Amino acid sequence: MESIIFRNCVWDNNRIYFFMAQDAIPIVLDLKSGKYSILEIKNIESLKKNPFDLISILNKKIYALEMSGQYMCEYSLETHEISYIKIDCHKKIDGNFALLTTESSQVFIFDRFTGLTIYDTQSKNLKKISYPSSDCEIITGCKYKDNYFLFPKEGNKVFQYDISSEKWTTIYLTEKWYNLIHVAADEEHILLLLEDGTIIKLLKI
Repeated sequence: MESIIFRNCVWDNNRIYFFMAQDAIPIVLDLKSGKYSILEIKNIESLKKNPFDLISILNKKIYALEMSGQYMCEYSLETHEISYIKIDCHKKIDGNFALLTTESSQVFIFDRFTGLTIYDTQSKNLKKISYPSSDCEIITGCKYKDNYFLFPKEGNKVFQYDISSEKWTTIYLTEKWYNLIHVAADEEHILLLLEDGTIIKLLKI
């Protein structure tokens, strides 16, 4: 049986959606029944079959980033049609992205090297906003108190992005980390997970 990329999935209405690792076929897991099924692609001839990295969901459409960073896939849960948007975030064969998320009608793509790509789902326009500096590789990020925070693999420097002003702020923290692999946030703190299992709680940011 073909393997499945399950670490990159989205939840909607008691269902989990994800893609097969190689053929990029969409699958849904019903949490109530415990059963999964392959979703239809009406325009199957348009399927690129390229593996995906991160995925998100907005207004009954799934957005998935190709590992190569060249295209973002848009799959409609209502029409079951698939399309691709060229995003030009390819720097490596894999590992091009730090964070993918959505706000109102926009898809936010934070890559690891250059900056932020915003796709407006209504106008179909793309906007590029560069990071304030390019001297470090961004590994991951999260949303915290209405702003986005992007973290390098090691160091103590954080990039903060303000959605309303579309501006970046560089923040230097007293805490320092190495081999960061993931971050998460609650209402009070941002938590950093390191490769060796260490968790750092940021007290001020």
